[in-house]
Amino acid sequence: MIDIKIGKAGLKDILFAGGVVVSLSGCLLGVVKYRAWKSKCQLRKKWDEAGKNVVVLHQFPRPGKIPNLSPFPIKLETYLRAMNIEYENDFEQPMSDKQKCPWITVNGQDVSDSQLSVEFLTDKLEKNMDSHLTEEEAATARAVRIMIEEHFYWGVAVHRWAHDEGEYLSNFKSLMGPVPAFIEKRIKKQVGHMIEEQARSAGLGRHSREELEAMCCRDLKAVSTLLGSKPYMMGEKPSLLDCTVFGFICQLLHGVPPTCVYRQLVEVECKNLVEHFARVKDTFWGDWDTL
Repeated sequence: MIDIKIGKAGLKDILFAGGVVVSLSGCLLGVVKYRAWKSKCQLRKKWDEAGKNVVVLHQFPRPGKIPNLSPFPIKLETYLRAMNIEYENDFEQPMSDKQKCPWITVNGQDVSDSQLSVEFLTDKLEKNMDSHLTEEEAATARAVRIMIEEHFYWGVAVHRWAHDEGEYLSNFKSLMGPVPAFIEKRIKKQVGHMIEEQARSAGLGRHSREELEAMCCRDLKAVSTLLGSKPYMMGEKPSLLDCTVFGFICQLLHGVPPTCVYRQLVEVECKNLVEHFARVKDTFWGDWDTL
């Protein structure tokens, strides 16, 4: 064993050096936080200057091929288009303080979550996409929407990030920016673990892959049965449920591999959902090919 003796002077030097390192780290962290705060203040000024009743839609950047790699920003943006609400996109701050995407800023007020954003605009701007529905139809639409967003969602998320390990996302612009391939692979693996843990907390992740896929396929069949031969989910006119269905079917047709069981089900057995997707796209997304 080597006996190392440090004198008082040497100990002071070590403590001083350690203090300098800690101080420098604290200063650097402070600079980073200040720059982030300053940047957000500049963005906030820009959002507040958008104009009265102009919605600033905060969402992930366009990935190419489809508007977004999450169904929820597509749902909200389709609602904005359907209701002729003036809006502008912000791709610099996609996550809200709640760590939710999308979120909106309108007249200086922030609202997080796609559904809360719709309800806020329905109330404040009197833009109700479900005004033509009866109480019973509205209740049915709400139940189906929640089935898709809170139940079927986990089937898609687990397939994309855990079963496929994010590989199919390589067909789109990177969500992480210009990072080395090995770092992107590591991040995808970490996201996969996080999604699996979240799905487990939600309950669905506790089932086997076969059980999860069977349950989520029944969800899709239920949506297809409700649509039937109607042009829109609840009849002749589109409702908010159509925006939700559109966002999710967009992911199945374009955002997961052809081997995905949900994509195969839609393309082979639930073709009316493919037709519904095309109908909504043609009606509200005339600029699709230029996104």
